[in-house]
Amino acid sequence: MGGSGEFGKRDGDDDGAGELSFVEPMVTREFLRDHSGRDRREIAQPETYRSAGRYPTAYSVRDVPERDALAVTVEAFERFDGTD
Repeated sequence: MGGSGEFGKRDGDDDGAGELSFVEPMVTREFLRDHSGRDRREIAQPETYRSAGRYPTAYSVRDVPERDALAVTVEAFERFDGTD
């Protein structure tokens, strides 16, 4: 969200063997300063997960005007089978 729309690899997002460890939405301060309403994006999913479980398939940034705040959330969790 915001910026050029190009993504780079972040240290810590995999264990060195190409396995997903966590999902962390990344947004710029500029995007947050100028944001109103709701922006929801799908999270690309790997072909397989190592461990079966529920994983987020979307994240969103939404304005919460009654609290003068923004909420950044991961959501739309779905169950995926694992390879182990």
